[in-house]
Amino acid sequence: MDQILQVAGIPILTAVVCVFFAIKLLVFKDTDSIRGNMNRKLKDKDLYARYAGILLLVFGVCSLIMAALLFVNTTAALIQIGISVLITALLWRKVEENYGAD
Repeated sequence: MDQILQVAGIPILTAVVCVFFAIKLLVFKDTDSIRGNMNRKLKDKDLYARYAGILLLVFGVCSLIMAALLFVNTTAALIQIGISVLITALLWRKVEENYGAD
């Protein structure tokens, strides 16, 4: 167990945090938890919460994949998470443009 936490502790923790915030978005529609106390009103709070929650779930899964890849090939794990971060950032920008504040 110590070996697993030493090698893959951070990606596992990242996945747990992503799932936590995804649940807050998907179930409770709590957009303030990730946006802070911005006074700007969202274009569509429900769609923003849905797509941002799904995006966080997908990133959480990518983090778990990285955790598994760390035991096989560290380089592959770093490439995979790098690509995942890039894709997530691009999709997050798209969510912000479509459903974020005016």
